[in-house]
Amino acid sequence: MMTWSTGQKINDRRGFTLVELILVMVLMLGLLAMAGPRLNRFSRGRVLTSQAQMLVEQINAARDRAASRAVVCRVVIDVEDGTTRILEQRGGTFVDLDGTIGRAIYLPQGFQISLQRLDGIDASESWIELRPTGWSSPAVITLSDQSGDTLHVVGRTPLEPYVVTDLAKEVG
Repeated sequence: MMTWSTGQKINDRRGFTLVELILVMVLMLGLLAMAGPRLNRFSRGRVLTSQAQMLVEQINAARDRAASRAVVCRVVIDVEDGTTRILEQRGGTFVDLDGTIGRAIYLPQGFQISLQRLDGIDASESWIELRPTGWSSPAVITLSDQSGDTLHVVGRTPLEPYVVTDLAKEVG
């Protein structure tokens, strides 16, 4: 057996052969190919949940503003543009707010939003009203993504806070 001048054997193996490394890479790619679609769906679901939670936070911010300033606020839902924003009543009209609280929230591309009023107001009125007393328009806001997954932001009664829920799971 041959040795280096240091006394180490030449055929001592250190590490993996190229064939072994390629085999491991092929196995890892196979596992990733199987897990990829599931990870993508999980990611889309997280974005939908995040959007629903942002809407609840926007409604809560409008409720807080209405109570702290003794004004009526509205969260306006633009179904066509996929945006929501807070308006405040000044005088006899509702006006946009300045600053962070007044900025519109845009849904991601491919997402849709709809509003179902539960207070008997005409469905063409796409806003939720929040009064200084804590009263709010009862409604169900539906958010859906391009894959058809849906979540709902629900305030069932005028004094109940809005929450994110999956109505299909509640019924089933």
